[in-house]
Amino acid sequence: MRKARVACFGAIHEAVEKDGQLQLLDGRIVSQNEVVWLPPVEPRTVFALGLNYSDHANELDFKAPEEPLVFLKGPNTFVGHNAQTRRPKDVTYMHYECELAVIIGKKKPAMSNPKMPMSM
Repeated sequence: MRKARVACFGAIHEAVEKDGQLQLLDGRIVSQNEVVWLPPVEPRTVFALGLNYSDHANELDFKAPEEPLVFLKGPNTFVGHNAQTRRPKDVTYMHYECELAVIIGKKKPAMSNPKMPMSM
């Protein structure tokens, strides 16, 4: 079962995938294109590491630093599935990335299905 956070009907809902559509926790079924996808979690400030893989630095034509670049990402920097980002006028190159989150201090219950994606 895949879980999601979506906005529709003027509110934020948690939903699960059901037969190619989304079932809101209140039971309503909606099409995936009727919702605005939100980040799967509500992050606070996140500490991130940049250029920590030499291959990634090479891809950007940078010399990999001796130590990873540490920077902060605020809650407003996360977007959901199919979201668009805007490039500021003075930016000529914008690189895309994907983030992997690790939550420290919370236990994840054992999963019975190893193919099931990790959820919130």
